[in-house]
Amino acid sequence: MPLAPLSCLTVKKKPTRALSVHLSKQCGHFRHEVVVVATYLSKSYRQSNMGSPASVTQWSMPPMSSRPRQRHGFTVPELLVAITISGIILVGLISLFVGLANNSAAVIKTSDQIRNNNTVISSIESDMRLTKSFRATASLADGDSTASPIQPSGWVFRGIDSNSRILILQTYATTTNSKADERQIVYRDDGLGGCPVGLNPVYNNIIYFLKDDTLYRRTLVEATPPPSTQYCGSTPTDSVATISQKQTCTDGQASGMPSNCREKDVALAKGITQFSIQYYQNPSDSTTLNSVYSMTDTDANTALSGTSSLRIDVTTKGEPTANIADIASYRRLSKGALRVF
Repeated sequence: MPLAPLSCLTVKKKPTRALSVHLSKQCGHFRHEVVVVATYLSKSYRQSNMGSPASVTQWSMPPMSSRPRQRHGFTVPELLVAITISGIILVGLISLFVGLANNSAAVIKTSDQIRNNNTVISSIESDMRLTKSFRATASLADGDSTASPIQPSGWVFRGIDSNSRILILQTYATTTNSKADERQIVYRDDGLGGCPVGLNPVYNNIIYFLKDDTLYRRTLVEATPPPSTQYCGSTPTDSVATISQKQTCTDGQASGMPSNCREKDVALAKGITQFSIQYYQNPSDSTTLNSVYSMTDTDANTALSGTSSLRIDVTTKGEPTANIADIASYRRLSKGALRVF
C-alpha cells in the first residue's frame, strides 16, 4: 500500500477538527492515514503546549525506530576463554608428541643394544665352528700387539678383570672364506706323501678383546711354514697364497707378518661394558672352570685344551638420562662343529 506524501503529514497550525477535514480533502485516498496522523498531532499539541493557542509549532511524524544493529565477533572475555582452552589442548598435544618421540628413541636405542650383543655372539659362534681349542695365550707370534688392553703382557685370556676378558680361539686355517662351501683346511706336508690332506692342520688365532668400550676381533696367521715343512698345495711355501685368512697389522706391515696384512682390527660393537667368559669341561656341564683364571699360563693352556664349551656374556650400556637400561645377553657355545680326522 502506498504511503501518504510528506505534505499531508506536516502542518504548521493548531490541529482542529477543521484541519482534519481539510487534510482529508487535500490528501484524497490517503484519508485514513491522515486522520490518524491528525488525531495524533492534536493530542501531541495539547500535551506539549499546555493549551496555549499562541504557540506556533511544527509537527512532524516522529522517526520510526531503527532496528538495533546486530553485533559480530567475540567479546574480550570470550576470546580469553577460547585462548585458555586452546592453550590447554596444545600443551596436551605437545606432551603427547614428546612422549611418543621419547618412546620411539628408547625403542631404537634398545634395538641397537640388542643388535650389538647379537653381532658379537654371532661372530664368536661362527668362529667356534672352526675352533680346535681355547687358548690362555696366543699360539702365534703377534709382531703388532699394541692394541692389547693389557700391554705389555700381550694376549692373555685373563684380560683386565672379570668384565673385560680376552677370548683366544685356535681355529683351522682354510683355503677360502670359512663360510664358503668349497673351503678346505690347509695342511702341512708331513714328508710322507700325505698331501693334499696331510696329518698336520695349520691353525690361526682369533682374538676377541674389549678396549675403550669397543669389542674388537683380531686375526693371527702363520707368516711362513715352520722350518723343514711346507704347505700342501700349489704354493707350498707361501702362506699368503695358501691361507685365506689375513693377518691383522694395525700399524702397517710388522716384521715377520704376511705382505697382505689386514689394516685394522674389526670393530664388532661399540658401547660394550661387559665381556665375560666362563669355561665348561663338557657342553652338558653346569659347573664352570673358574679356577682356570688363577692358574699359570702353561697350566691354563693345558686345562683349556680339554674344555669344549663356554658361556659368553655381553652387555651394552644404555642411556641413564633417557631411562634406558643396560642390555645384557649371553649364550652357551660349544666348539668342534667341524670334525677333522
